[in-house]
Amino acid sequence: MKNKDLIIKIARRLDKFSLDEIITISEFQEQEVKDILSDLLKTQVIIKNNATYFFNPKKISKTDNYTPPAISSFKPIIIEEEDGYEELLKFGEETQNKVKRYAELLNFVHQAGTKNLRQVVDLFNETSGYKKIPYPTFTKILRNYNKYGFRGILPNYHNYSENSIPEEIYTYFKKYYLTKEKLSASEALYRTQKQLQSEQKIEQPYTYNANAFLRKIKTEFTKEQINYFRNNINPPKVKIYSMKAEEPLNMEFKKAANIYLTRLRLENKLERFMHEKTDYKNHLQTHFDNLTIREIRTRTVSKYKQYMFDNGFQLASVNMYISLLKRIIRSVCPKTNSLVTRGDKIIQNVYALDMNILSEDEIAYLLQICQLKYPAAYPVLYLSLSTGASVPELLG
Repeated sequence: MKNKDLIIKIARRLDKFSLDEIITISEFQEQEVKDILSDLLKTQVIIKNNATYFFNPKKISKTDNYTPPAISSFKPIIIEEEDGYEELLKFGEETQNKVKRYAELLNFVHQAGTKNLRQVVDLFNETSGYKKIPYPTFTKILRNYNKYGFRGILPNYHNYSENSIPEEIYTYFKKYYLTKEKLSASEALYRTQKQLQSEQKIEQPYTYNANAFLRKIKTEFTKEQINYFRNNINPPKVKIYSMKAEEPLNMEFKKAANIYLTRLRLENKLERFMHEKTDYKNHLQTHFDNLTIREIRTRTVSKYKQYMFDNGFQLASVNMYISLLKRIIRSVCPKTNSLVTRGDKIIQNVYALDMNILSEDEIAYLLQICQLKYPAAYPVLYLSLSTGASVPELLG
């Protein structure tokens, strides 16, 4: 149970992670981690997409304890008469239908009453003929409607994540995406940022979520308009940049950290932003700020790890700080300077922070010194070097 709690804690802090990352940080055996993750998937504490796991904060929050407002606070929704109807018409047909479905569910609850609310929502899903609306989604809709009125059930009315997209980047993105070249959203976004960088309008490309740009386009144009543009509009006549762009290995780590943390804030990941900003300031800043990305080598990080151990930090905590170090470096150097894990086969391995491979002579010398000075530890060290097992595995 203690190990499971630690995995949940690490998952919450990482937000998104691979199996290799969680094993590295926790130092648990691989099969034990897989078993714990399997249990967490069943209870939906985490969600898996391909080889990537995501922490599910909605499952941790006590949605089932939600207390609905009194029935007197409801009133029938007539969409055409609601404040915000004109804004609704600016969205695409798919979004309009979704909002209408939400409004019909609220009206259904108004008629049936808020007693046995979950059963009422299930009845609506069974009889309406619409796509099912999950109960947690309904509680969110209900909260927003009571707080903001009809505008509260419009997309992103109270969530400003879409507003984090700079207008200039979005304008250039449309020029690339809405053409008969039919670029993917990721490629269109890449070309956008490289053009802006060449025009000195941005200093360094950021990693934005391409899906956010797609969602914004779908609110501005209908599906038919998007298809028309992507079949008839010629692409802009600008230089197409190669994906093999030089990465800023001479950038100072503090600048990379600022880029990474700014991105978290713009993406509205505020809880993770506060956690990682604190970890950076308390545990990474003094050690790495004045180094360039190129200067952060194996020896540098080994000294950092030893310093942290000497000052009483636990292994899981130190691994978490190194994982943050890795993510900061990846934010500006995703292809060249990266810790290679099992999920990163295509990335060039420039250095590995936790790896120090000994030669046969060095292994023999290490065993000799251990036998002379630390005879009690000799069997453990010998087994570890012979089998590749970690010390926790041998002692546990």
